[in-house]
Amino acid sequence: MTRSDDGDTATLARAQQWREAFDEAFVRAPVEDSSDMHDYLAIRAGSGSYALRLDEVGGLQTLGGLTPCPTRRAELLGLCSFRATVMPVYDLRVLLGSGGGGEAPAWWVAVNGAPLGLAFDVFERHVRLPDSAIAKARGADARLYTGETLRCEGQLRPIVSIQSILLNIREAVQQAAQAAGA
Repeated sequence: MTRSDDGDTATLARAQQWREAFDEAFVRAPVEDSSDMHDYLAIRAGSGSYALRLDEVGGLQTLGGLTPCPTRRAELLGLCSFRATVMPVYDLRVLLGSGGGGEAPAWWVAVNGAPLGLAFDVFERHVRLPDSAIAKARGADARLYTGETLRCEGQLRPIVSIQSILLNIREAVQQAAQAAGA
């Protein structure tokens, strides 16, 4: 065997190792640290684009079968059933100050752990993003229910704190009950 044959054999062996390593990279599942990844629903409510934390959502569905109820509260749309539980459904557009009235919302989420629904116009998609995509809201984006923003595909979306909404609604109901003398 000549010196050039040894060089060709070594080169071919090295090329084979690279080919196998390349192919192996596609066989193995990618290693990803999911500890800092979080799931969100990207939605539109009225004139705004928002994000809901998926761990605060118990279910998502189109808004059908809503039973209107007489009320002075513009944000209360009516009652709906979810998993054999009747719950009030509130208009997220009105709660966030980004519209309301006019055409009825098309979607709603059931709040995780509470008999309450929140209705909105458009469900855009599910997104999974790292903690680094979250920032504290500033200025006009720092509203009552949206203290953080989510950078999603080049757009900033206020993250709606469903727990803050739930707390505010509970306080309003308690105040109304006390005012009525119940």
